[in-house]
Amino acid sequence: MSMPFPLFLLARIGSAVALLAVATYYLLASIPFAYYHFLQFPHFVWMPVFIRLNALIMLAGVVGSSLTVRDLPVPMKPAVRVLVSTGALTVMWMAAMTCWPVLQSYENAALMAFVPIVLLGAAGGIDFAALCQQRARVRRLSAPVADLITPAAIAGGLVGCLYLLRGLIAASGSQSLDRSQLVVAGVITLTAHQVLFLTPALLMAGLQAIATRRSWSPWWESLSLDGSVAIFLAWFIKRCLLTALILEDRRAAALSVLLAVALVIYWRSLLWRSVRTGHHGAFQQSLLPIASTGRSRTVVVIMCVLLLAVGVGIVPDVLRLADWGLTLQKLVVLATWIGSFALVVALPQSWRRLTAGAAALTIVVALTLGASVLRAYDDTRPADHAGSTIDIELAVEQYATFDTSLLVILDLVRPVLSDRSFFETLRTVGDATADPSLRPVPLRLVQNNRTTSSYRPHIFVIVVDSLRPDYLSPYNEDVWFTPSIQAFAGDSIVFRHAFTQYAGTGLSQPALWAGGLIQRAMYIKPFSAVDNLDRLLQMGGYRRYMSIDQILSIILEDDANLTRLDTHLTHPDREEQAYKFDICATVNELTGRLDGDRNDRRPIFFYSQPQNLHIRLIPHSKYSSSELVRRGSSQFFRPTVTTLGEVDRCFGNLIAYLKRTRMYDDSIIVLTSDHGDAYGEGGQWGHAFYLGPETLRVPLIMHVPERLREGRTWDSENTALLSDVTPTLYDLLGYTPQVTNDLLGQPLLRRVDDQGHAGRDNYLVQSSYGRVFGLLNPHGEWLYVADANHLSEQFFDLRSGKRRGTALTPAERIKYRKWLLADISRLNSYYTSGSRE
Repeated sequence: MSMPFPLFLLARIGSAVALLAVATYYLLASIPFAYYHFLQFPHFVWMPVFIRLNALIMLAGVVGSSLTVRDLPVPMKPAVRVLVSTGALTVMWMAAMTCWPVLQSYENAALMAFVPIVLLGAAGGIDFAALCQQRARVRRLSAPVADLITPAAIAGGLVGCLYLLRGLIAASGSQSLDRSQLVVAGVITLTAHQVLFLTPALLMAGLQAIATRRSWSPWWESLSLDGSVAIFLAWFIKRCLLTALILEDRRAAALSVLLAVALVIYWRSLLWRSVRTGHHGAFQQSLLPIASTGRSRTVVVIMCVLLLAVGVGIVPDVLRLADWGLTLQKLVVLATWIGSFALVVALPQSWRRLTAGAAALTIVVALTLGASVLRAYDDTRPADHAGSTIDIELAVEQYATFDTSLLVILDLVRPVLSDRSFFETLRTVGDATADPSLRPVPLRLVQNNRTTSSYRPHIFVIVVDSLRPDYLSPYNEDVWFTPSIQAFAGDSIVFRHAFTQYAGTGLSQPALWAGGLIQRAMYIKPFSAVDNLDRLLQMGGYRRYMSIDQILSIILEDDANLTRLDTHLTHPDREEQAYKFDICATVNELTGRLDGDRNDRRPIFFYSQPQNLHIRLIPHSKYSSSELVRRGSSQFFRPTVTTLGEVDRCFGNLIAYLKRTRMYDDSIIVLTSDHGDAYGEGGQWGHAFYLGPETLRVPLIMHVPERLREGRTWDSENTALLSDVTPTLYDLLGYTPQVTNDLLGQPLLRRVDDQGHAGRDNYLVQSSYGRVFGLLNPHGEWLYVADANHLSEQFFDLRSGKRRGTALTPAERIKYRKWLLADISRLNSYYTSGSRE
């Protein structure tokens, strides 16, 4: 008995969502960094439930798919049984993996990511085969070419204008682009959207002409249409959705093609089910849901208008703080593209002409305005810039951070326009140490345990996640909300140009403990081979008080002399609060523990990484996620200002306690961060998948007892690295770190008679979570970034104070590329085949 179509549609869509959700889960589980940061320690309340029930969700998807193919002809029954059997075996294997963790591995997860997609395509493919057996009639494409090209041109103009309007509003508010750059970028984005929509339209028209001329079978005609859609969809998935993941190219290509084919087959079978009579051409059949007449057309128009309004005007603001890789926003862009085309097709002819006229008028106005502004720019620019021109590539790249639709278009065309050879080489050398199966290679700051000092000061290290230096009064005179940190800096050393070499906690925190550059893999075991800070604490006989976050729980291998703080946040029954460390609660627990252990004469080591300022947690404040406040020449993100005021108060409580208990003068106190966050500068938010001044600059304020300062010198204006903290602690405790290994950090306070190390030409920097690498000038004057995910490059002049990139000449590109590849190769050489000490 045939299932009613509404129920059939619900079952088909529900099963597709379930299968795709399971495939996404296993895709994340097959990538080390994604597994550690999204699955092993979930950040969302619903995710632990999904992880526990993933086998049941898979079962629901299989059952839903099998129910929709029960009414097929008898010859198709064996195929249906194969589908059901395969699904049942998959569910049992998933349940076994859940019950017996020994079966879990990255390789098994990688394989399992393909299975739900295969089942999805198989469900649609069985329908396709059944229709072939029934000889369902599909007539040849009969619509005139203009019926395809004209709606595409109008839709391209419509969606281009909408995103241009949003982009101009956002870019003008950030002041990261001047007027001439905005005009150039605006003209290009309108042109790009027209090309984007007209290219497939002309391709379809060409296929129609070829099919007519060569008298193709209607099935071949339909196959050519579906194949073209699948090719575009596969390219979109690979270039726009999978770039945020460190995924091997062949696997990414296979996954993209398989998913695209499965989705097209599934959609086509759904359409064929809805039009059983088969009296429509392939193209008309695809448009039937939106090209109908009467009330249904009105519903389609209303839905498309709402989609465009929400997708362009609301969703980007809602997602920007949580969607670091822009994956969800790019999916929304694809939906708005489809929605704009569907809207134009569904409109009556009179409304379609009106829409076309409005879009054409907008484009003409934009072109006219662009020409006039460019003339004004040419007439008014200073004489010393008379020969200068606008760098179009730079203007477009910077504007695209405000226009997600243009960003997606750039992602699609960059492989054609960029230097693929360089970026392929960069991916290859960058991934050389990203394999967790690599053997550990020792990285030691000292070769023996001999020390020149018996003095053991207390050590307090507070690494405030995502804390930016320009949000602290010692670095920015416009800051009014950190008085305790200002007072602490008064008798401490403030390193004014401090940077992390890893944008992202995943590698930044382990690099701090290692005191140098480490492998990109998360993580090579045992980590003790490179864990110099833990080695120092053991040699010094320290009793440790630590908040153990998800990363330390993996890399910290010695529980001796360890008192764990904030253990309630690591309890399995409180997954929604997992590792959301609050400095106020941590300080209160620490001081209570120290009061209880006051008879213990061993030196104290305290380490915590408060999460108060992390961008995933900030939006839950009472303020709007986009609210900004200006003070002097600075602009601040208000939720961070409010939260940081509380962090400052609790940090002040810790300092007051140390002074009250007379430990302050015998303590090394380090206040720093693992990375910064972008709060809308240049259209960027967060830190996970790109490099920039905001994500690499960190505060570094170090209180050192007077007796340890004697006989030492330092320059607070020199560039300091987060990986210099551990070598500095070694040196202060009387252990002389080696200075011959370029991968290691250097002591920031040097003995007067120490000539030191000549230093590196440049510092290698990189993203913890993506194939994004860069070079930092040792004097902190410039930053070069090469993004192998998006095939783009940026250069920042850090002396100018500007937060936007500047242009590079071809000669400069060659120079920086050569330096970058050489530095990464030097790192790879040490950890794969080079020196071991």
